[in-house]
Amino acid sequence: MNQGLTSTLTVSVKVLRWASTPSVQRLAMVLLLGICVSLALPFFSVNAPTVSEFDAIPAMLCLGLGLILLVQSPAITPRTGDHVVATVLALLLAIPSFQGALIVLFFVGLWTAIRALSSVQASHESSLTSTRQLASQHLTLKNSALILMVCALQALTVLYALKWFTEPVLALDANMVASVLQLVTGTGYAVGNVYFGPSDHQVLMLRNCSSLPAMISAFTCWFAIARWHQVVFSFREVTIVALLLVSALLLNVLRLFSMGLTMEWHTWWHSPTGEDTYLFLSAALTLSIIFWGIRYAKTEHTH
Repeated sequence: MNQGLTSTLTVSVKVLRWASTPSVQRLAMVLLLGICVSLALPFFSVNAPTVSEFDAIPAMLCLGLGLILLVQSPAITPRTGDHVVATVLALLLAIPSFQGALIVLFFVGLWTAIRALSSVQASHESSLTSTRQLASQHLTLKNSALILMVCALQALTVLYALKWFTEPVLALDANMVASVLQLVTGTGYAVGNVYFGPSDHQVLMLRNCSSLPAMISAFTCWFAIARWHQVVFSFREVTIVALLLVSALLLNVLRLFSMGLTMEWHTWWHSPTGEDTYLFLSAALTLSIIFWGIRYAKTEHTH
């Protein structure tokens, strides 16, 4: 009981000390909390974005890991320029725009990354500590910044790719599914984002049918978790990312393939049970590959 109380008090004192000490991290934290609110608000209204527009799972994962790494990183004393940057970003965040919040998120990550690099250089010039040691000390903040920037880029890429290039993106999926139907059943062809199978119905692909959101979400989850574990970039990481992308693509293509076989499959996949099944399979497959990939990537330099 006394140990628990002591631990609670210790943590509380550390939190208060961190919150009361001026730092770049504290400025960024306020902005990130505002971004979280801005991204969450649409889900409480009738204008909630669809999965193809914004996948909340990788975004919240990135924001959560980014926030934790931000708090754990060595404090950087803010300059006048940091207060100016934070003020400008806060004013941009005050504009009610979903895309604007994502853009502010990217610039928060870019700003903290630049400050981490400049802090390493300044500390090296004013001390005897080696650049490698200083870079290692600020690795946590750099990883936090990278996670935040990739989170923003992921959401913006999916959003605008399916907004500006809807038909060609969906046509790629439709042609892949048609090719599989042709190979397996002997009947299958696609016209734009519509594909035909052996049955007497056609499947019109909409944005939620695209494989792009699932593939980029899988990559984003890997990137955030790998940076959290401080996985060093290597050829093995390329292999893991390729496996993640191919797995996400194949899972969606198989789902679309079954829709082209019979109308019953099409109806089932669009039912609440079918949608939950696809989300479960997608999450289970992605997480299995990621946790295997973390062990696989970390053992590269031990053999």
